[in-house]
Amino acid sequence: MKWLWITGWTYLVFVLHSGFARELAIAGCTPHLILAGLILMTVRSGGRQGILLAGGWGLLSDSLTDGRLGVDVVHLTLAALAVQQVHARWPLSSAWRLGALSVVVVWAEVVASTSVRMLSGGQSPHLPAIVPHAAGPALYTALVVAGMSFAAQIVLRRSTEVIEASAPTVSNKWRMLTE
Repeated sequence: MKWLWITGWTYLVFVLHSGFARELAIAGCTPHLILAGLILMTVRSGGRQGILLAGGWGLLSDSLTDGRLGVDVVHLTLAALAVQQVHARWPLSSAWRLGALSVVVVWAEVVASTSVRMLSGGQSPHLPAIVPHAAGPALYTALVVAGMSFAAQIVLRRSTEVIEASAPTVSNKWRMLTE
């Protein structure tokens, strides 16, 4: 059942990124919805499954772009690995922590992938131009990640409250144990 949710989430993220992300541009900055979805899925799944998911998403992303195959596979896998390492040491249960981590991960991924793509095209990457340009999409993506994480916390909290409210209450616990 978990793979069904992952497949649906993958379809939704890639459709939104390829068809709708350009419409969300603010001041020339578009969110990197693939990285936003990957960060959320990596925190929720973790382990080998998160790394395999990142590799699969990288392969899909490379297939959708016109460039060398493998750049996004490596970068998204390294991004997922970094998120998992930070999550193991620093609990990312609050939305602001996940947003703060997202700024760093998205910024590093955009700078690295742009530089590698320029190098593979035979150009020299101009870091003084790439580094500040990557800050806008990183901040925008971090806001999306924090908002989605906050929304997920609200939904998950409500669903557990409904389950707890529907459980029968027993006034005599001793009688409950003996029945």
